[in-house]
Amino acid sequence: MITQIKEAPNQTEEEAKAKCIRVGELLKEKMDADAFQDDPTVEGGYKIIDEILKDSQVNLGDGVELSWKKYFKQEAMALGVNFDSAYATITDESGTEVGSYKDTSAGNSDAEAAGIKTNILTWNKTTDQNGNALSKANQGMVSKLLTSVSENMKDFSDNIRAFAIALAITFGAVGMMNMIQDKNASNEALSREFIKLMIGVWFIYNYKFFALLIIRAGTLLLEGVMTGVHGSSGNAVEYAITKSFLTVCGSGNVTEITSKWYAGIGAALSDAASSLSGIFGSITGLFGNGIVQIASSLVIYAVVIELVVRYLFTPLAIADLYSEKWRSNGWMWLKKLFAVSIQGAVIFLIIYVTDIFKDSLGASFSVITNTAINLTMIGMFAKSRQIANDIIGVH
Repeated sequence: MITQIKEAPNQTEEEAKAKCIRVGELLKEKMDADAFQDDPTVEGGYKIIDEILKDSQVNLGDGVELSWKKYFKQEAMALGVNFDSAYATITDESGTEVGSYKDTSAGNSDAEAAGIKTNILTWNKTTDQNGNALSKANQGMVSKLLTSVSENMKDFSDNIRAFAIALAITFGAVGMMNMIQDKNASNEALSREFIKLMIGVWFIYNYKFFALLIIRAGTLLLEGVMTGVHGSSGNAVEYAITKSFLTVCGSGNVTEITSKWYAGIGAALSDAASSLSGIFGSITGLFGNGIVQIASSLVIYAVVIELVVRYLFTPLAIADLYSEKWRSNGWMWLKKLFAVSIQGAVIFLIIYVTDIFKDSLGASFSVITNTAINLTMIGMFAKSRQIANDIIGVH
C-alpha cells in the first residue's frame, strides 16, 4: 500500500509510512475495545474499515479503500465468516427505515453453525450457552419427536410390543421344551428359566422407560461436551482485516515498512492469529460457507430419524433379551441405541478437535489448507457412527 499511497498527489513515502502506522494504531484500538465482536461479518468489517479510513490522519484515498475491502473479503470468506451484517433494518409500509435489530446468530461462522446444529440432538435444549434463544430449527428435538411418535403411533407401538411379548414367550417355551427333551431340566433349572422369561416380558412391556432412559443418558453426554459456541467469528474478522491491510500495505515488500510500523501492525496480526485458538476458529475455507454445515446437518438429521425408528422397534428387537445373557441381540440393540444417542457428542467433538488440529498448524489460513481440513472433517462426520459404536463396544 505504500506504493499505492505514494501514487496519491503531494504525498511522500514518509507520509505514506506515517499513515500506515496510524492505521495500525487504530486497528489496535479496535481490538482492545472488542469492536470486532459486535458485528462479526464481512459487512461489519467494511464498517470498521470505513471508520478507520475516515480518521483525519489517514486519508488513503478510494483506491486503497477498494483494495483493502477486496483482500479483506477474500480472507474473511476463506475463514467461513458470513457476509451479511448482524444488524438488519426495520422498514414501514412505505419503505422508510424505522429501526433496526441484531441477529445474534448472523455472525456465526460455518463451523459455528455446524456446532450449533448439534443442539438438535439434545433432549429439549432451547438456549445456547449464553442464554440466547436458539432458532426453532436448532432447538433440541429428541424429546418432542419421541413424545409425538408415542402419541401419534400408539396403536403401532402397542402392536409391536404385543408381538414382541409373544415372541419372547415363544422363545422361552421352546427353550424350556428343549431342556425337558434333553432330560437335564431340574425343577430348579425350569424355575430359573421361567423367572428369566417373566423378567424379559416385563422388560418388553415397560420398554419405553428403559429406552428413554438410555436415550436421555446419551443426550446428557452431548450436553456435557457442548462447552460453548462462542464468538470466534469476531476473531476471524479481526485477523482478516489485519492481514488484508498488511497485504495491501506491504505491496509484496514488507521490509520497506519502518520498524515502528512492523512492530505495531505485526504484533496486532500476531495477536489476532493467536486469538483464533477458540473452539471454532478458522476451520472453513474453499469448501466452507455452507458445505460444512450441510454435511453436519445431513448426518445429524439422519441420526435423529434413526433414533426415533430404533425407539419404535425396540420391543421387537429385544424379544430375546433374557436369553444368551449379555450376548443376546436384545442387549446389542440397546447398546446400539445408546451409541446413536451419543453420536451427537462425537460430531461436536470432531468439530472441536479439528479446530485444535488447525490451530496446531500455526497461523496458516490458505484456501488449500482449509479445503483439505474441511474435507477431512466431513469424512469424520461420516465416520462418527463407527466411533460411537466402538465407544459402546458394538459392531
